[in-house]
Amino acid sequence: MKRAWFPLFAAAAAFLAFAPSLRNGFVSWDDHMTLVYNLAYRDLGWENLRWMFSTFLLGHYQPLSWLSFWLDHRLWGVAPAGYHLTNLLLHAANTAQVYGLALLLLGKRPGLRWGALFAALLFGLHPLRAESVVWATERRDVLSACFLLAATRCYLQAQRLPQRRPSFMNLAAVLYLLSLLSKVVGITWPGALLLLDAYPLGRFSREPRKLLTLLTEKWAFIVLSLAAAFIGMTAQGSGTALVPYSQYGAGARFGQAAYQSGFYLWKTLWPFGLSPLYEKSFLLEPSAFWCFGGAAAMVTAALLLLRRRWPAGLAAWALYGLMLIPALGIVKSGRQIAADRFTYLPCLGLALLAGAGVQRLWENGPAAARRTLLAGSCVLFMGLGALSWRQAAFWHDSVSLWSRVVDVDPRSYFGRQNLAAALTAEGRHAEAAEEQARAKRARADVFEQAGRKLLDRGEDARAEEYLKKARGTQP
Repeated sequence: MKRAWFPLFAAAAAFLAFAPSLRNGFVSWDDHMTLVYNLAYRDLGWENLRWMFSTFLLGHYQPLSWLSFWLDHRLWGVAPAGYHLTNLLLHAANTAQVYGLALLLLGKRPGLRWGALFAALLFGLHPLRAESVVWATERRDVLSACFLLAATRCYLQAQRLPQRRPSFMNLAAVLYLLSLLSKVVGITWPGALLLLDAYPLGRFSREPRKLLTLLTEKWAFIVLSLAAAFIGMTAQGSGTALVPYSQYGAGARFGQAAYQSGFYLWKTLWPFGLSPLYEKSFLLEPSAFWCFGGAAAMVTAALLLLRRRWPAGLAAWALYGLMLIPALGIVKSGRQIAADRFTYLPCLGLALLAGAGVQRLWENGPAAARRTLLAGSCVLFMGLGALSWRQAAFWHDSVSLWSRVVDVDPRSYFGRQNLAAALTAEGRHAEAAEEQARAKRARADVFEQAGRKLLDRGEDARAEEYLKKARGTQP
Protein backbone atom coordinates (compact mmCIF):
# COMPACT_ATOMS: atom_id res chain seq x y z
CA MET A 1 0.00 0.00 0.00
CA LYS A 2 1.37 3.41 -0.97
CA ARG A 3 2.04 5.81 1.88
CA ALA A 4 -0.62 8.29 0.77
CA TRP A 5 -3.28 5.59 0.98
CA PHE A 6 -2.79 4.92 4.69
CA PRO A 7 -4.48 8.07 6.05
CA LEU A 8 -7.13 7.92 3.32
CA PHE A 9 -7.92 4.34 4.24
CA ALA A 10 -8.18 5.25 7.93
CA ALA A 11 -10.48 8.20 7.16
CA ALA A 12 -12.70 6.12 4.88
CA ALA A 13 -12.99 3.33 7.46
CA ALA A 14 -14.00 5.82 10.18
CA PHE A 15 -16.58 7.37 7.85
CA LEU A 16 -18.11 3.99 6.99
CA ALA A 17 -18.23 2.83 10.62
CA PHE A 18 -20.61 5.64 11.53
CA ALA A 19 -22.37 5.95 8.16
CA PRO A 20 -25.77 4.86 9.60
CA SER A 21 -25.99 8.36 11.10
CA LEU A 22 -26.76 9.66 7.60
CA ARG A 23 -30.20 8.05 8.01
CA ASN A 24 -30.68 9.50 11.49
CA GLY A 25 -32.93 12.39 12.35
CA PHE A 26 -32.68 14.97 15.09
CA VAL A 27 -33.32 13.63 18.59
CA SER A 28 -35.09 15.09 21.60
CA TRP A 29 -31.87 15.73 23.46
CA ASP A 30 -30.80 19.30 22.68
CA ASP A 31 -31.07 18.83 18.89
CA HIS A 32 -34.47 20.49 18.68
CA MET A 33 -33.52 23.43 20.89
CA THR A 34 -30.13 23.82 19.18
CA LEU A 35 -31.02 23.30 15.53
CA VAL A 36 -34.72 22.84 14.81
CA TYR A 37 -36.42 25.64 16.74
CA ASN A 38 -33.42 27.96 16.94
CA LEU A 39 -33.47 30.70 14.28
CA ALA A 40 -30.48 32.70 15.57
CA TYR A 41 -27.80 30.70 13.73
CA ARG A 42 -29.53 30.59 10.35
CA ASP A 43 -28.24 33.87 8.95
CA LEU A 44 -24.91 35.67 8.96
CA GLY A 45 -25.96 39.21 9.69
CA TRP A 46 -24.36 41.33 12.41
CA GLU A 47 -26.99 40.39 14.99
CA ASN A 48 -26.54 36.70 14.23
CA LEU A 49 -22.76 36.93 14.54
CA ARG A 50 -23.07 38.88 17.79
CA TRP A 51 -25.35 36.16 19.13
CA MET A 52 -22.97 33.36 18.07
CA PHE A 53 -20.00 35.00 19.80
CA SER A 54 -21.88 35.90 22.97
CA THR A 55 -24.45 33.20 23.65
CA PHE A 56 -24.08 30.55 26.35
CA LEU A 57 -27.05 28.52 25.11
CA LEU A 58 -27.32 25.21 27.00
CA GLY A 59 -24.20 26.09 28.99
CA HIS A 60 -21.68 26.11 26.12
CA TYR A 61 -19.55 28.73 24.40
CA GLN A 62 -19.00 27.57 20.81
CA PRO A 63 -19.08 30.38 18.22
CA LEU A 64 -17.25 28.41 15.54
CA SER A 65 -19.60 25.47 16.00
CA TRP A 66 -22.49 27.87 15.44
CA LEU A 67 -20.81 29.11 12.25
CA SER A 68 -20.51 25.53 11.05
CA PHE A 69 -24.22 25.03 11.74
CA TRP A 70 -24.93 28.19 9.71
CA LEU A 71 -23.04 26.68 6.79
CA ASP A 72 -25.01 23.46 7.15
CA HIS A 73 -28.26 25.40 7.09
CA ARG A 74 -27.18 27.24 3.95
CA LEU A 75 -26.44 23.93 2.26
CA TRP A 76 -29.15 21.64 3.62
CA GLY A 77 -31.80 23.72 5.37
CA VAL A 78 -32.94 21.66 8.35
CA ALA A 79 -32.41 18.27 6.70
CA PRO A 80 -30.66 16.16 9.39
CA ALA A 81 -28.56 14.17 6.89
CA GLY A 82 -26.50 17.24 5.99
CA TYR A 83 -25.61 18.00 9.60
CA HIS A 84 -24.66 14.37 10.21
CA LEU A 85 -22.56 14.36 7.03
CA THR A 86 -20.51 17.30 8.30
CA ASN A 87 -19.90 15.49 11.61
CA LEU A 88 -18.83 12.38 9.72
CA LEU A 89 -16.43 14.28 7.48
CA LEU A 90 -14.86 16.02 10.46
CA HIS A 91 -14.40 12.72 12.28
CA ALA A 92 -12.86 11.16 9.18
CA ALA A 93 -10.46 14.11 8.93
CA ASN A 94 -9.58 13.70 12.62
CA THR A 95 -8.81 10.02 12.07
CA ALA A 96 -6.45 10.90 9.22
CA GLN A 97 -4.83 13.50 11.45
CA VAL A 98 -4.25 10.92 14.17
CA TYR A 99 -2.31 8.91 11.57
CA GLY A 100 -0.16 11.96 10.82
CA LEU A 101 0.31 12.67 14.51
CA ALA A 102 1.41 9.09 15.11
CA LEU A 103 3.99 9.39 12.35
CA LEU A 104 5.51 12.38 14.15
CA LEU A 105 5.47 10.72 17.58
CA LEU A 106 6.42 7.11 16.95
CA GLY A 107 9.73 7.77 15.22
CA LYS A 108 11.27 6.70 11.93
CA ARG A 109 11.41 2.93 11.92
CA PRO A 110 10.25 0.19 9.52
CA GLY A 111 6.98 -0.58 11.30
CA LEU A 112 6.03 3.05 11.65
CA ARG A 113 3.28 3.20 9.04
CA TRP A 114 1.54 0.09 10.36
CA GLY A 115 1.75 1.32 13.93
CA ALA A 116 0.39 4.73 12.92
CA LEU A 117 -2.43 3.11 10.95
CA PHE A 118 -3.32 0.92 13.94
CA ALA A 119 -3.47 3.96 16.22
CA ALA A 120 -5.64 5.89 13.76
CA LEU A 121 -8.08 3.02 13.25
CA LEU A 122 -8.31 2.31 16.98
CA PHE A 123 -9.18 5.96 17.54
CA GLY A 124 -11.52 6.32 14.57
CA LEU A 125 -13.46 3.05 14.71
CA HIS A 126 -14.01 2.69 18.43
CA PRO A 127 -17.71 2.83 19.40
CA LEU A 128 -16.92 5.24 22.24
CA ARG A 129 -16.60 7.85 19.47
CA ALA A 130 -20.24 7.37 18.43
CA GLU A 131 -21.80 9.98 20.69
CA SER A 132 -19.47 12.73 19.51
CA VAL A 133 -19.90 11.78 15.84
CA VAL A 134 -23.56 10.89 15.37
CA TRP A 135 -25.18 13.34 17.79
CA ALA A 136 -25.74 16.44 15.65
CA THR A 137 -25.58 18.85 18.60
CA GLU A 138 -22.19 17.48 19.63
CA ARG A 139 -20.54 18.99 16.53
CA ARG A 140 -18.37 20.90 18.99
CA ASP A 141 -16.43 17.74 19.88
CA VAL A 142 -15.30 16.81 16.40
CA LEU A 143 -14.72 20.41 15.31
CA SER A 144 -12.63 21.41 18.33
CA ALA A 145 -10.64 18.17 18.05
CA CYS A 146 -9.93 18.87 14.38
CA PHE A 147 -8.23 22.17 15.22
CA LEU A 148 -6.50 20.79 18.31
CA LEU A 149 -4.97 17.86 16.43
CA ALA A 150 -3.70 20.25 13.77
CA ALA A 151 -2.26 22.53 16.48
CA THR A 152 -0.43 19.56 18.04
CA ARG A 153 1.07 18.59 14.71
CA CYS A 154 2.29 22.17 14.22
CA TYR A 155 3.89 22.12 17.66
CA LEU A 156 5.72 18.89 16.85
CA GLN A 157 6.87 20.27 13.51
CA ALA A 158 8.21 23.33 15.33
CA GLN A 159 10.47 21.04 17.36
CA ARG A 160 11.59 19.06 14.31
CA LEU A 161 12.37 22.15 12.21
CA PRO A 162 13.97 24.76 14.50
CA GLN A 163 14.57 27.14 11.61
CA ARG A 164 10.81 27.40 11.06
CA ARG A 165 9.81 27.25 14.73
CA PRO A 166 8.29 30.76 15.02
CA SER A 167 5.98 30.16 12.07
CA PHE A 168 4.80 26.78 13.34
CA MET A 169 4.33 28.07 16.90
CA ASN A 170 2.27 31.02 15.70
CA LEU A 171 0.14 28.74 13.55
CA ALA A 172 -0.31 26.38 16.49
CA ALA A 173 -1.56 29.28 18.62
CA VAL A 174 -4.10 30.28 15.96
CA LEU A 175 -5.34 26.70 15.61
CA TYR A 176 -5.58 26.35 19.39
CA LEU A 177 -7.71 29.49 19.54
CA LEU A 178 -10.01 28.07 16.85
CA SER A 179 -10.30 24.86 18.86
CA LEU A 180 -11.30 26.75 22.00
CA LEU A 181 -13.84 28.78 20.01
CA SER A 182 -15.41 25.49 18.94
CA LYS A 183 -15.50 24.06 22.47
CA VAL A 184 -13.41 24.91 25.53
CA VAL A 185 -12.66 21.26 26.28
CA GLY A 186 -8.99 21.69 25.26
CA ILE A 187 -8.07 23.91 28.20
CA THR A 188 -5.51 21.39 29.51
CA TRP A 189 -3.68 21.22 26.18
CA PRO A 190 -0.67 23.33 27.31
CA GLY A 191 -0.07 20.70 29.99
CA ALA A 192 -0.23 18.02 27.30
CA LEU A 193 2.53 19.84 25.41
CA LEU A 194 4.72 19.70 28.52
CA LEU A 195 4.07 15.95 28.63
CA LEU A 196 5.21 15.69 25.02
CA ASP A 197 8.29 17.72 25.93
CA ALA A 198 9.08 15.14 28.60
CA TYR A 199 8.31 12.13 26.39
CA PRO A 200 9.00 11.45 23.58
CA LEU A 201 10.65 14.79 22.72
CA GLY A 202 13.05 14.67 25.69
CA ARG A 203 13.01 18.46 26.10
CA PHE A 204 11.74 18.61 29.68
CA SER A 205 14.17 19.57 32.43
CA ARG A 206 13.84 20.18 36.16
CA GLU A 207 16.46 22.91 35.93
CA PRO A 208 14.54 26.14 36.69
CA ARG A 209 16.04 28.07 33.78
CA LYS A 210 15.22 25.45 31.16
CA LEU A 211 11.78 24.85 32.65
CA LEU A 212 11.08 28.56 32.48
CA THR A 213 12.09 28.53 28.82
CA LEU A 214 9.61 25.75 28.09
CA LEU A 215 6.83 27.65 29.87
CA THR A 216 7.72 30.95 28.22
CA GLU A 217 7.49 29.53 24.71
CA LYS A 218 3.95 28.43 25.56
CA TRP A 219 2.78 31.74 27.02
CA ALA A 220 0.19 32.28 24.28
CA PHE A 221 -1.26 28.80 24.81
CA ILE A 222 -1.43 29.31 28.58
CA VAL A 223 -3.16 32.68 28.28
CA LEU A 224 -5.71 31.26 25.84
CA SER A 225 -6.29 28.29 28.14
CA LEU A 226 -6.94 30.45 31.20
CA ALA A 227 -9.28 32.75 29.27
CA ALA A 228 -11.18 29.77 27.87
CA ALA A 229 -11.47 28.20 31.35
CA PHE A 230 -13.02 31.41 32.68
CA ILE A 231 -15.46 31.64 29.76
CA GLY A 232 -16.35 27.97 30.10
CA MET A 233 -17.10 28.35 33.81
CA THR A 234 -19.22 31.41 33.04
CA ALA A 235 -21.11 29.49 30.36
CA GLN A 236 -21.78 26.57 32.69
CA GLY A 237 -22.95 28.88 35.44
CA SER A 238 -25.36 30.68 33.11
CA GLY A 239 -27.56 27.61 32.68
CA THR A 240 -29.48 25.36 35.01
CA ALA A 241 -27.27 22.30 34.54
CA LEU A 242 -24.51 23.39 36.94
CA VAL A 243 -24.86 21.48 40.21
CA PRO A 244 -24.07 23.59 43.32
CA TYR A 245 -21.53 22.42 45.86
CA SER A 246 -24.23 22.20 48.52
CA GLN A 247 -25.97 19.43 46.55
CA TYR A 248 -22.86 17.64 45.32
CA GLY A 249 -19.98 17.91 47.75
CA ALA A 250 -16.26 17.26 47.53
CA GLY A 251 -16.61 13.54 48.31
CA ALA A 252 -19.15 12.99 45.55
CA ARG A 253 -17.07 14.95 43.04
CA PHE A 254 -13.91 13.05 43.91
CA GLY A 255 -15.86 9.79 43.69
CA GLN A 256 -17.18 10.67 40.26
CA ALA A 257 -13.70 11.63 39.04
CA ALA A 258 -12.25 8.33 40.25
CA TYR A 259 -15.19 6.41 38.79
CA GLN A 260 -14.80 8.00 35.37
CA SER A 261 -11.05 7.41 35.22
CA GLY A 262 -11.52 3.66 35.51
CA PHE A 263 -14.87 3.47 33.73
CA TYR A 264 -13.58 4.91 30.45
CA LEU A 265 -10.54 2.64 30.52
CA TRP A 266 -12.83 -0.35 31.01
CA LYS A 267 -15.13 0.69 28.18
CA THR A 268 -12.13 1.21 25.92
CA LEU A 269 -11.11 -2.39 26.54
CA TRP A 270 -14.68 -3.79 26.65
CA PRO A 271 -16.93 -1.53 24.52
CA PHE A 272 -20.23 -3.27 25.22
CA GLY A 273 -23.31 -1.93 26.97
CA LEU A 274 -22.59 1.64 25.87
CA SER A 275 -25.41 4.08 26.55
CA PRO A 276 -26.26 7.65 25.51
CA LEU A 277 -26.81 8.39 29.22
CA TYR A 278 -25.17 6.97 32.33
CA GLU A 279 -27.46 8.59 34.88
CA LYS A 280 -25.83 9.40 38.16
CA SER A 281 -27.31 8.09 41.35
CA PHE A 282 -27.83 10.52 44.20
CA LEU A 283 -25.25 8.65 46.21
CA LEU A 284 -22.36 7.04 44.38
CA GLU A 285 -22.29 3.30 45.03
CA PRO A 286 -19.16 2.43 47.06
CA SER A 287 -18.67 -0.76 45.04
CA ALA A 288 -18.53 1.19 41.78
CA PHE A 289 -16.12 3.71 43.27
CA TRP A 290 -13.77 1.03 44.55
CA CYS A 291 -13.97 -0.99 41.35
CA PHE A 292 -13.23 1.73 38.82
CA GLY A 293 -11.37 4.15 41.08
CA GLY A 294 -9.24 1.36 42.45
CA ALA A 295 -8.42 0.10 38.96
CA ALA A 296 -7.29 3.58 37.90
CA ALA A 297 -5.15 3.89 41.03
CA MET A 298 -3.50 0.50 40.42
CA VAL A 299 -2.74 1.35 36.80
CA THR A 300 -1.20 4.64 37.92
CA ALA A 301 0.93 2.94 40.59
CA ALA A 302 2.13 0.23 38.19
CA LEU A 303 3.11 2.74 35.51
CA LEU A 304 4.97 4.87 38.04
CA LEU A 305 6.98 1.82 39.08
CA LEU A 306 7.72 1.02 35.43
CA ARG A 307 8.44 4.62 34.39
CA ARG A 308 12.13 4.00 33.66
CA ARG A 309 11.61 0.82 31.66
CA TRP A 310 8.40 1.93 29.95
CA PRO A 311 8.12 5.74 29.91
CA ALA A 312 5.66 5.60 27.01
CA GLY A 313 3.06 3.88 29.19
CA LEU A 314 3.20 6.55 31.89
CA ALA A 315 3.17 9.36 29.30
CA ALA A 316 0.08 7.96 27.56
CA TRP A 317 -1.73 7.42 30.88
CA ALA A 318 -0.83 10.92 32.07
CA LEU A 319 -2.13 12.37 28.78
CA TYR A 320 -5.35 10.40 29.22
CA GLY A 321 -5.85 11.81 32.72
CA LEU A 322 -4.87 15.34 31.79
CA MET A 323 -7.24 15.61 28.83
CA LEU A 324 -10.00 14.06 30.94
CA ILE A 325 -9.82 16.72 33.68
CA PRO A 326 -12.44 19.11 32.19
CA ALA A 327 -15.03 16.31 32.15
CA LEU A 328 -14.31 14.62 35.49
CA GLY A 329 -17.08 16.36 37.40
CA ILE A 330 -14.91 18.62 39.51
CA VAL A 331 -17.16 21.34 38.11
CA LYS A 332 -20.36 19.30 38.07
CA SER A 333 -23.07 19.85 35.48
CA GLY A 334 -25.80 17.63 34.10
CA ARG A 335 -27.27 14.43 35.45
CA GLN A 336 -24.71 12.03 33.97
CA ILE A 337 -22.00 10.36 35.98
CA ALA A 338 -20.06 9.65 32.78
CA ALA A 339 -20.55 10.13 29.03
CA ASP A 340 -18.99 8.45 26.00
CA ARG A 341 -18.41 11.85 24.33
CA PHE A 342 -15.95 12.79 27.08
CA THR A 343 -13.48 10.20 25.73
CA TYR A 344 -12.99 11.73 22.28
CA LEU A 345 -9.66 13.43 23.06
CA PRO A 346 -8.52 11.61 26.24
CA CYS A 347 -8.38 8.19 24.58
CA LEU A 348 -6.05 9.50 21.89
CA GLY A 349 -3.03 8.78 24.08
CA LEU A 350 -4.15 5.18 24.62
CA ALA A 351 -4.59 4.71 20.86
CA LEU A 352 -1.09 6.06 20.21
CA LEU A 353 0.32 3.73 22.86
CA ALA A 354 -1.35 0.74 21.20
CA GLY A 355 0.02 1.85 17.85
CA ALA A 356 3.53 1.99 19.31
CA GLY A 357 3.09 -1.56 20.60
CA VAL A 358 2.01 -2.79 17.16
CA GLN A 359 4.96 -1.00 15.60
CA ARG A 360 7.36 -2.76 17.94
CA LEU A 361 5.82 -6.18 17.26
CA TRP A 362 5.89 -5.57 13.51
CA GLU A 363 9.58 -4.64 13.62
CA ASN A 364 10.78 -7.49 15.82
CA GLY A 365 8.54 -10.36 14.80
CA PRO A 366 9.13 -12.95 12.07
CA ALA A 367 6.97 -13.07 8.94
CA ALA A 368 4.51 -15.55 10.50
CA ALA A 369 4.02 -13.29 13.53
CA ARG A 370 3.38 -10.33 11.22
CA ARG A 371 0.71 -12.27 9.35
CA THR A 372 -0.92 -13.20 12.66
CA LEU A 373 -0.77 -9.58 13.82
CA LEU A 374 -2.33 -8.40 10.58
CA ALA A 375 -5.12 -10.98 10.75
CA GLY A 376 -5.83 -10.18 14.40
CA SER A 377 -5.93 -6.47 13.65
CA CYS A 378 -8.41 -7.05 10.83
CA VAL A 379 -10.70 -9.02 13.16
CA LEU A 380 -10.40 -6.37 15.86
CA PHE A 381 -11.26 -3.48 13.57
CA MET A 382 -14.09 -5.32 11.87
CA GLY A 383 -15.55 -5.95 15.32
CA LEU A 384 -15.12 -2.35 16.42
CA GLY A 385 -16.63 -1.14 13.16
CA ALA A 386 -19.66 -3.38 13.62
CA LEU A 387 -20.16 -2.13 17.18
CA SER A 388 -19.88 1.49 16.02
CA TRP A 389 -22.36 0.85 13.20
CA ARG A 390 -24.80 -0.54 15.76
CA GLN A 391 -24.17 2.28 18.23
CA ALA A 392 -24.79 4.91 15.55
CA ALA A 393 -28.16 3.32 14.76
CA PHE A 394 -29.35 3.84 18.33
CA TRP A 395 -29.42 7.58 17.57
CA HIS A 396 -31.81 7.11 14.63
CA ASP A 397 -34.71 8.86 16.38
CA SER A 398 -35.84 9.86 19.86
CA VAL A 399 -37.69 6.61 20.58
CA SER A 400 -34.66 4.54 19.58
CA LEU A 401 -32.34 6.77 21.62
CA TRP A 402 -34.28 6.66 24.88
CA SER A 403 -35.14 2.99 24.43
CA ARG A 404 -31.42 2.28 24.41
CA VAL A 405 -30.97 4.28 27.63
CA VAL A 406 -33.60 2.28 29.52
CA ASP A 407 -32.39 -1.02 28.04
CA VAL A 408 -28.93 -0.41 29.51
CA ASP A 409 -30.26 1.06 32.77
CA PRO A 410 -33.89 0.18 33.58
CA ARG A 411 -33.66 2.39 36.70
CA SER A 412 -33.15 5.56 34.65
CA TYR A 413 -36.36 7.45 35.34
CA PHE A 414 -35.09 10.40 33.28
CA GLY A 415 -34.66 8.05 30.33
CA ARG A 416 -38.14 6.62 30.82
CA GLN A 417 -39.69 10.10 31.05
CA ASN A 418 -38.07 11.08 27.78
CA LEU A 419 -39.06 7.80 26.16
CA ALA A 420 -42.67 8.46 27.19
CA ALA A 421 -42.49 11.95 25.66
CA ALA A 422 -40.99 10.56 22.43
CA LEU A 423 -43.73 7.93 22.18
CA THR A 424 -46.36 10.62 22.73
CA ALA A 425 -44.85 12.72 19.94
CA GLU A 426 -45.27 9.73 17.60
CA GLY A 427 -48.90 9.28 18.63
CA ARG A 428 -48.25 6.02 20.50
CA HIS A 429 -50.26 7.14 23.52
CA ALA A 430 -50.95 3.74 25.12
CA GLU A 431 -47.25 2.84 25.12
CA ALA A 432 -46.40 6.33 26.39
CA ALA A 433 -48.79 5.95 29.34
CA GLU A 434 -47.22 2.63 30.30
CA GLU A 435 -43.73 4.11 30.08
CA GLN A 436 -44.74 7.12 32.14
CA ALA A 437 -46.02 4.79 34.87
CA ARG A 438 -42.70 2.94 34.80
CA ALA A 439 -40.89 6.28 35.05
CA LYS A 440 -42.84 7.19 38.19
CA ARG A 441 -42.05 3.83 39.79
CA ALA A 442 -38.37 4.13 38.87
CA ARG A 443 -38.22 7.66 40.27
CA ALA A 444 -39.83 6.56 43.53
CA ASP A 445 -37.41 3.63 43.84
CA VAL A 446 -34.37 5.84 43.28
CA PHE A 447 -35.42 8.42 45.87
CA GLU A 448 -36.46 5.71 48.33
CA GLN A 449 -33.08 4.02 48.05
CA ALA A 450 -31.25 7.32 48.48
CA GLY A 451 -33.37 8.21 51.53
CA ARG A 452 -32.71 4.88 53.23
CA LYS A 453 -28.96 5.22 52.70
CA LEU A 454 -29.03 8.71 54.20
CA LEU A 455 -30.96 7.42 57.21
CA ASP A 456 -28.29 4.78 57.74
CA ARG A 457 -25.68 7.56 57.69
CA GLY A 458 -27.61 9.60 60.24
CA GLU A 459 -28.43 12.43 57.81
CA ASP A 460 -32.09 12.58 58.83
CA ALA A 461 -32.97 15.96 57.30
CA ARG A 462 -31.72 15.06 53.83
CA ALA A 463 -33.20 11.57 54.15
CA GLU A 464 -36.65 12.99 54.82
CA GLU A 465 -36.33 15.23 51.76
CA TYR A 466 -35.64 12.24 49.51
CA LEU A 467 -38.33 10.11 51.11
CA LYS A 468 -40.89 12.86 50.49
CA LYS A 469 -39.87 12.86 46.86
CA ALA A 470 -40.26 9.09 46.78
CA ARG A 471 -43.81 9.43 48.14
CA GLY A 472 -44.57 12.13 45.60
CA THR A 473 -45.26 14.77 48.23
CA GLN A 474 -42.38 16.99 47.11
CA PRO A 475 -41.35 17.91 43.54
